[in-house]
Amino acid sequence: MNVLFGTGQLGLALMEKLHEKGEPIRLVNRSGQTKAPLPTGVTLVQADATDARQIEQVTADATVVFIALDVLYQHWDTFYEPMMGAFVEAMSGSKARLVFGDNMYAYGNTLGKPMMENAPYLADTKKGGVRARTASLLLAAHEAGKVRATIGRASDFIGPRITKGFFGLDFLNALHAGKKVSLVGNPDRPHTFTYIDDFAAGLLKLGESEEALGKAWHIPNAPAITPRQWLGLFEQQTGKKARIQVAGKNTLRVLGLFNPLLKELVELSYQFEQPYLVDHTGFARRFELPYTEPEEVVARTLRWYNEQLRPATAINVSALSTP
Repeated sequence: MNVLFGTGQLGLALMEKLHEKGEPIRLVNRSGQTKAPLPTGVTLVQADATDARQIEQVTADATVVFIALDVLYQHWDTFYEPMMGAFVEAMSGSKARLVFGDNMYAYGNTLGKPMMENAPYLADTKKGGVRARTASLLLAAHEAGKVRATIGRASDFIGPRITKGFFGLDFLNALHAGKKVSLVGNPDRPHTFTYIDDFAAGLLKLGESEEALGKAWHIPNAPAITPRQWLGLFEQQTGKKARIQVAGKNTLRVLGLFNPLLKELVELSYQFEQPYLVDHTGFARRFELPYTEPEEVVARTLRWYNEQLRPATAINVSALSTP
């Protein structure tokens, strides 16, 4: 049994990949409800991911447990470490493999150098510190023989179902409506983006492998291009010319006075002021997993977006490639 904590953008991507393989799936979230339609054979149950007793109950028959949870930035410091502590307590002694979907924040500002899988955690930001402590807690528990765990890391998500992200739903709505689209920092610096479906496929690889345990891995991404180049691909495939507004750190700081999310982005602005590059050499040496090219990522994202609109208002996509 695959037990999957989280029914947000990553949780649903993982669910689809597992369902394609015909794997049994139990989804878990705090409410026991989701607006997304669930395929046949997928069950949804309620549990609090910070409650060890509840985690133990819903993972008792698990072979693989995936953590694909997310909360608003402003709640990270009260959620992630207690959550991971609860998983370690609940799964202590379990034979199930535990796979944590993580990001790159723990490494901190690498001054444009690629982030390596064996890099130290040097973050001096609040959210980077939370991620570093959370990952360290899990890997230390694995080293102590309490759990059998691995970590897969992604950069900023791009692709279908992205609600939070620089090329997510807000961006697509603005592009469709002819409104200004926002880019952060320097839009001409190369930036690694992670196609969410590639990340889900990579987490499944980690969940299948004994060798993956005890390590953090970078799921493969296409070579980095700039945010402006990504925008150009969206323009090319929709036939729309975007109106751009660029927000630097000072602009974010002012807007953050009125918007808690933007306030939290200020300390992360370094990610878009210089090259933000991810190296996945270690993963590529051990596992076979091709990444999706940017043109195809954009095509699939627009295809998904069109499915959310009425046919009469859908974006005119000029060059969608096949799945």
